[in-house]
Amino acid sequence: MVGYLAAESVVNWVYAPATGRYLRWQGGDAHADSVSGAQLSAANVVIVGAHHVDTDILEDHVAGGHYSIQIQVWGEGPATLFRDGMRCEGHWKRTNRSDMLSFADLQGNTLPFRPGNSWFQMVPLGFDQLTVEP
Repeated sequence: MVGYLAAESVVNWVYAPATGRYLRWQGGDAHADSVSGAQLSAANVVIVGAHHVDTDILEDHVAGGHYSIQIQVWGEGPATLFRDGMRCEGHWKRTNRSDMLSFADLQGNTLPFRPGNSWFQMVPLGFDQLTVEP
């Protein structure tokens, strides 16, 4: 579970062994594709810890207004890969802003993603609301 402050934003990923995929839930409801109606799923779920910086871009005027957040995915930070019902801790790295993100385990070996689509869940550095149930 990725526990955000607002209950409607809490995300759950449930592993389905029969398909080898993770099904996405948000706010307690199955998160469905708005066109097909199919529940969103991924072969890999990656929790990416990155520096979040408030900007001066006003996004709306609700409750006094909310400002946009820049998620800085250059440099490096922690990452957690979920695939095949397993969890692997590691880190991401991106030396130059024009480079692709690379992922390694805690020993420096490349994290092996399962073939298929991947969902990257961005969280602030220091995020401590990731819980995993067997």
